Amino acid sequence: MQETGRDWGMKVSHQEAKLMEHQGALDGDVDQADFGRFQACLSGAGAIQSNPECLAALIDDDGDVDGDDTQLFLGCLSGPDIPVSPQCAE
Repeated sequence: MQETGRDWGMKVSHQEAKLMEHQGALDGDVDQADFGRFQACLSGAGAIQSNPECLAALIDDDGDVDGDDTQLFLGCLSGPDIPVSPQCAE
């Protein structure tokens, strides 16, 4: 697992850090509001997503926001005010 250089107060994978960044406010959960922002960034397999507002949605770092990113995101879906598991994107 690649570790991110960003300090989140714990060691997290690159994918987990991306999910946390995507939340914007870093409220500790992954919920419907986060999915709405993620969904707006979907580009499809092989379609490069270059919108700066969507960088955090590039969870698997392959340049597009597609089903693979969606699966990682959904694996971390916790619900409002329910802390996300630090291992959700493994």
